[in-house]
Amino acid sequence: MIKNIEFFTKGKKEPFVASEAPPTSKERLQKALQYFLTNKLEVIAVDLAIPEAKKHGFHAFMVSIPKLQPLYLDEKYPYYGGERLYNVPVKLGYFQSPKTEAKLNQIIQPFA
Repeated sequence: MIKNIEFFTKGKKEPFVASEAPPTSKERLQKALQYFLTNKLEVIAVDLAIPEAKKHGFHAFMVSIPKLQPLYLDEKYPYYGGERLYNVPVKLGYFQSPKTEAKLNQIIQPFA
């Protein structure tokens, strides 16, 4: 199994250079929303905070972006239905045309 994930540890190493001023949470959110808008991805957000929490300035949002590729925690049931899984590698120039489900990498990938 280790040989299947060596691409995480092998290859050219580059030093990490932190930016002088990292973006604020608001700037990161604006950048993400701009990405979704540019790529025509529907974003659904609902504030689930109870009125008492809202009264004190607290919010609890649930956000769904249906066309993003969902992760799965049980490898027996991978999710191969999302169009992004097939189209984004082509858009980024990795492939000339989308792969079929049978040609996708079937090696389990670590998320930790």
